Amino acid sequence: MYRPSKDENLALLSCLVEYAMECKVTVNGRKWNARMSHYIAYVAHIVIIYETLTVTRFQTQLRMRHNHIDEMGLVRVKQVIEELRLSD
Repeated sequence: MYRPSKDENLALLSCLVEYAMECKVTVNGRKWNARMSHYIAYVAHIVIIYETLTVTRFQTQLRMRHNHIDEMGLVRVKQVIEELRLSD
């Protein structure tokens, strides 16, 4: 859901925590079940696009925990890029 309302947020979060609901919830036409919680998550909408943000720094911010310092994150992203042979 893009830009859901407060009610839609609450409904989605209720599904994710398997809170008792009195409505019919489907995902891609399938009835909601507890296993779907393993594949679906709620991510708060934040704006992370900056003019000066490189792909490497974006991936660092996206993938690394917040307790890693910036340089540690960049080193790890560069290692992964090399391991996957994604660089020239």
